Amino acid sequence: MTFLDYISHQYFRTAKLRNAMLAIPNPLPHDMSRTWPVEAFIYATNLASSFMRQRREYRIVLLRNKSEVPFITGDQPVINLRGVDVEEVDLYYPLSPDLAMIFTADRTRYSGDDADLGRIAVESYNHRIYAKSGSQIYGNDPVYLASLARLPKDERF
Repeated sequence: MTFLDYISHQYFRTAKLRNAMLAIPNPLPHDMSRTWPVEAFIYATNLASSFMRQRREYRIVLLRNKSEVPFITGDQPVINLRGVDVEEVDLYYPLSPDLAMIFTADRTRYSGDDADLGRIAVESYNHRIYAKSGSQIYGNDPVYLASLARLPKDERF
């Protein structure tokens, strides 16, 4: 439960997600910018509770980076690979330059419990993290980070 709570709060804690939520038209007569910290805590707790109730359906898929390109992370460290307008989640979370994980219930999309990734797959995950980042990305290769930061962000990821 501690891990499920942690990853859920990591998903909801960021400025990028807060700003996206504040941009949604609000029919209620309150200032969401003042209530967002509490709402984010409630949403994260509810998500973690849902994961806990369905824990037998979910699993962690470990992604081992076998390329020379490191995994990166950003100020939005946990992203849903399925997008935001869906009920299913595949939460991607880079753990180190050489290891990342996906928290998923989809056994067809991710057939095993682990996978070795090459450069193209690592670059794909890195581009998704970059696209979902607010203003910061992190990694252990400054040259790679600088080249990635020069690219336009594709918000469709």
